[in-house]
Amino acid sequence: MYPRFSYDELQIASYTKRHDISGFESTSPELNEFLKEDALKNQEELISKTYLCCHFNQLVGYVAFTTDIIRQKDVREE
Repeated sequence: MYPRFSYDELQIASYTKRHDISGFESTSPELNEFLKEDALKNQEELISKTYLCCHFNQLVGYVAFTTDIIRQKDVREE
């Protein structure tokens, strides 16, 4: 069972090099790898923007936003 948080106790911050993410462990190895190896690089390359969710300065989750487009002419009909 996961602990419950009040929304008032959560802080959302744009991910920067000054954040310590070393103690973060998701149940998904892919999510851990993205945050620790790709998130900052992707921000620098303007591929995505990552926000950290902290509970009293402890990282409890994150979200990464990216923009993309699917053009109708690029989608093959099957």
